[in-house]
Amino acid sequence: EQIEALITPRTRAIIPVHLGGEPADMDAIMDIARRHGLVVIEDACQAHGAVWRGRKVGGLGDVACFSFQNSKNITGGEGGIILTNSPDWDDKCWSVVNVGRGRGGAFYDHIGLASNYRLSEWAAAVLRVQLTRLEEQTERRVANAAHLHEALRETPGLTPVRGDPRTTRCAYHLYRLMYEPEAFGGRSPIAFVRAMQAEGIPIVRGYPEPLSRQQVIVQRSRWVRERLGLPPHPPEETPACEAVCAFGLWLPQRVLLGAIEDMEDIARAACKVQHAWSA
Repeated sequence: EQIEALITPRTRAIIPVHLGGEPADMDAIMDIARRHGLVVIEDACQAHGAVWRGRKVGGLGDVACFSFQNSKNITGGEGGIILTNSPDWDDKCWSVVNVGRGRGGAFYDHIGLASNYRLSEWAAAVLRVQLTRLEEQTERRVANAAHLHEALRETPGLTPVRGDPRTTRCAYHLYRLMYEPEAFGGRSPIAFVRAMQAEGIPIVRGYPEPLSRQQVIVQRSRWVRERLGLPPHPPEETPACEAVCAFGLWLPQRVLLGAIEDMEDIARAACKVQHAWSA
């Protein structure tokens, strides 16, 4: 809802992030982008296999990026892939990956400044095998997440984050929870995480602070504003993001590749911690 108000004559692109495997509202974003003549770059790094209204993410914008870093739903250790239906963007991205060469040009003919981002053949071979397993593993994550949704009903104050009803399928790179200290004797999210980890559950806190408050972003913003002759400006208020950073918890995607019994173990551990702190 805030995107359109932030568009200026300097705006060139919108980068929606399919965070945790949950697709962003691509209908609204594509509508805004088309009306303003902007490129849409999907950050689908956590969304392998996610589907928005019957269409897989990565094919909804002009360009899309997926990550193969070692925590992702499929991984080659590191690396990533760019998808596009545009021959023009395809050529530009190919050049950036290949030290600025032009596609079809001479080996030592560089048409732009770039670096070497080419994936190794070994990693590519691993990823080709992983791709054959993606659909089955995604469906297993979805089924286990649904079971965990129901199992956690026994633990008030630990609420699974529900996605947009227009999402056909969430990729569940993260199983996201919101924690209410009042339901756990006033104990902090950090205390709950430690208690759950002591029970063998690999739950973690989410991002500790909004990206807009990271010092590298704050300093960069200040530098840009100075260069443009604009007065200093504090980080934008992001109350929803602040709440998620304060009370959001995650289970990583690999947990959802377990058995139904593993989901029951997670729910039992949460219930055990709550009962212990309510006594």
